[in-house]
Amino acid sequence: MDPRYVWYGQQLEPESAAYQTGEYLEITGAFDPELFARALRRAVAESECMHLVFDRETDGGVTQRVEVTEDWPLHFVDVSGETDPRAAAVRWMREDLAGPGGLARPLFTEALFRESDDRHLWYHRIHHIAVDGLSGAVIAKRVAGVYNALLAGGSAEEGALAHHEVLVAADAAYRAGEDHRVDAEYWHGVLAGRPEAVTLSGRRPLRDLQPPLRHLEGIGAREVTALKGAARGFRTSLSGLVIAATAVYLHRMTGAGDLVLGMPAPGRTGAAAKAVPGMTSNILPIRLRVDSDTSLGDLFRQVADTVRGAVRHQRHRYEDLARDLRTAGTGALFGPVVNVVSYDHGVRFGDCPVVPRGLATGPVDDLSVNVYDRAHDGSVEVAFDANPARYAPEATTAHARRFLEGFLPAHMVPSAFVFLDGLPVTFNGKLDHKALPVPDHTPAATGRAPVTGLETRLCAVFAEVLAVSGVAADEDFFALGGHSLLVVRLLARVSAELGVRVGVREFLAAPTAGDLAALVEDRRAGRTPGPVAVAGDADAWLDPGLRFPAPTPDGAGREPRRILLTGATGFVGAFLLRELLTRTARTGTELLCLVRAESPEAARARVNGVAVSYGLGPLADDPRVRVLPGDLARPSVGLDARTWRELAHGEGAVDAIVHSGAHVHHLSPYERLKAANVDGTRELLRLAAEGGATRVHHLSSLGLFRAGAEPRLITEDSDTADETHPLADGYAAGKWVADRMVGHAVARGADARVYRLGRVWADSRHGAVNPDDMYCRLLTTCAALGSVPRDAVAWADLLPADVAARALAALVLDREPTGTAGVRHLHHVRPVHALDFLRVYDSLHGTHTREVPLGEWLGALRDAGEAGRELPFLPYLDAFEEYARTLVTKPAPAVDTFRSRRTAERLEALGVTFPEIDEAMITAFWHRLAATGDLA
Repeated sequence: MDPRYVWYGQQLEPESAAYQTGEYLEITGAFDPELFARALRRAVAESECMHLVFDRETDGGVTQRVEVTEDWPLHFVDVSGETDPRAAAVRWMREDLAGPGGLARPLFTEALFRESDDRHLWYHRIHHIAVDGLSGAVIAKRVAGVYNALLAGGSAEEGALAHHEVLVAADAAYRAGEDHRVDAEYWHGVLAGRPEAVTLSGRRPLRDLQPPLRHLEGIGAREVTALKGAARGFRTSLSGLVIAATAVYLHRMTGAGDLVLGMPAPGRTGAAAKAVPGMTSNILPIRLRVDSDTSLGDLFRQVADTVRGAVRHQRHRYEDLARDLRTAGTGALFGPVVNVVSYDHGVRFGDCPVVPRGLATGPVDDLSVNVYDRAHDGSVEVAFDANPARYAPEATTAHARRFLEGFLPAHMVPSAFVFLDGLPVTFNGKLDHKALPVPDHTPAATGRAPVTGLETRLCAVFAEVLAVSGVAADEDFFALGGHSLLVVRLLARVSAELGVRVGVREFLAAPTAGDLAALVEDRRAGRTPGPVAVAGDADAWLDPGLRFPAPTPDGAGREPRRILLTGATGFVGAFLLRELLTRTARTGTELLCLVRAESPEAARARVNGVAVSYGLGPLADDPRVRVLPGDLARPSVGLDARTWRELAHGEGAVDAIVHSGAHVHHLSPYERLKAANVDGTRELLRLAAEGGATRVHHLSSLGLFRAGAEPRLITEDSDTADETHPLADGYAAGKWVADRMVGHAVARGADARVYRLGRVWADSRHGAVNPDDMYCRLLTTCAALGSVPRDAVAWADLLPADVAARALAALVLDREPTGTAGVRHLHHVRPVHALDFLRVYDSLHGTHTREVPLGEWLGALRDAGEAGRELPFLPYLDAFEEYARTLVTKPAPAVDTFRSRRTAERLEALGVTFPEIDEAMITAFWHRLAATGDLA
């Protein structure tokens, strides 16, 4: 990782801790902490990389210089009195790693923990801009060398570290020499015609500065010996074995045959360069071709040849290569990274042996498979580090299990998985089996076996697409790790093998092999679906006994003291949280964020992760933010009784609820979304009713006005009672029901306001956008296909997220009297066309996008999907093909006109205006997508 790119990445989020690296070394035996402190200070003074200072130039560039300082603390922490000394020490370390990051000096933390008289832990944290993995070993060896020299009564001069300039000069000479050109030609040849980066998440790798999820698994010495023996049998190493296993697993899970993995390398050659600590590490693209005919012998030979060639050319920076190939900043040259560390630090402090334990290695774009083969007892640790923006903890666990199932014999695969911060050890360094938590060995429900030939066939197709050993007839596709792009692949198999076309929306309503078999049988028998079921007002019920107290006279005239906000991890909610914090800084209003998570720590991490990914900073670290683990889909929105009472009428009672949360998925049926989007709204209204003077601010959607045969004029006073929404269109149906429910609450005296939003879009300054937004998917797919559909779908009224949040916050904090606000409509009055975006894209990339009929565009999309291109709009293909077929027999739905004069006048009085979507905003949008790797 080039230090320049680390610096630029840190500037995107100055306080992010994602670039922090850390480890601790277990030191066992008669150890002298005071002598260690002297040795450490000597080695740190010599390690000039730890004292780098970065200066921004007037042209936007950056320079670095060395400014050695001895003004840094060495923390001595005695945890010997703790019930679990190791857990207490690791907790301290993780809190330090998670603290405010950035490039403030010092770039490092040093601490020594005392677990007992004969066991110490040396903790070392340093910013990735200063060191790489090799540097940790170099520094540790120097500290041990000085310690041992002082212990023997000798001089510590011998073995002093060379100046950092050695690395700088070597890099400058390399870039100016012939080797740089030769290496560039090599890599351009290797990656010519490369595919899109293949990942297990089905999405491009993303650099979003969130700390990765880590799943740690141990493999015993006996099993490791067997694996290494197997590797020798194929004339490869443990590293070659893991790379090959990862390629096979990626092929099994995705069906892709042309794969590019990442492999870390030192990025430096020669003994002199390797003896200087600094940041030179590189990630090498390892391109492999795997199919059903590839033998293990052929694969291992391919791995050996590919790795050998890559290492010879390891100094050519992957960031430079990504820039040359127009993937700069995305990490999209490769998918998962395989990192096999087969060396320890090779040091001893006197007679004390040392075992290194990794804690953090920096940001992970997608998934990293780390194998640590450096324990003295011959065991190995396997760590799966996953980008939390791409993988949920459950998915990470599932991938770990499946990978080990393919990598290990069946008897070696763990029967249960437990997440731990670290493995407990005894005082002599052995694994403390008694301190391990008891795993839950309760077998997962296997469901019913298939009973017909068709069910049996579909269960087999499910298993192949999901790359699992078997699937029961009533197991949910998504619970097994499925996602929207895998649905497209599954239904393509069904169409090709059974001759029956099933739409994505139909499958989402019946996502099991048994339900799909019934649907296929209905199609074969010519049975047509019954009347289209629609959402009804009956679902908008409120408890008959629910009554809302009258607002207090002084409540309307003051800003809320405590706001409960839902949806802070959503696109709109993140920007709204930032805006509310800004606007209430003077009054000190507390923001309570309800977040779907199992603990406050996990909830805080989710809020910060999302906010950082949109360039908003770690919002949950603001002292006025309090995160509440909960779930809109559960009774009492997942809050325990004590917390519920506190929010309703305790000392911490809220006086405003801002309901921005929802389960957003435009293809899912109503029943799948109802619990969160409808029942959750009902529970929040109940909280408001119990809480006295609590004003409810409900975020709804203009999508609840469904286009009909005749055009209409829609205002804030338009009646919604007669709108009809098919249950298959679950998101719109749920929003309509929830909107109606709030209306019924107002009729009972609730102090509630409804804000119906149009399409909320990329923020106006930086272009941060939700890549799963349907219109964003449409634009990126148009860019990939080189064409835009000539249809109303290409038009959109786009309201930038930061502007929408500004308007919402102003209305939420508006001191209008109760009952005068009612309904507000927030949308842009001037729509833009997809061609406006693609013309800017063309100017940036030298391409030419054509406008074509909708049918032609959908045909091109289907052809691309059948050719294996996983374009973002593919999950919507079936729905839009059905829409295109209806246009043959009936006119297109009418386009309604929205006139929201009352809202516009109030926002103008509050100082909020809506800017035009201009070329600068569109350019920022495309640049942001390129930077985050979300271009198709």
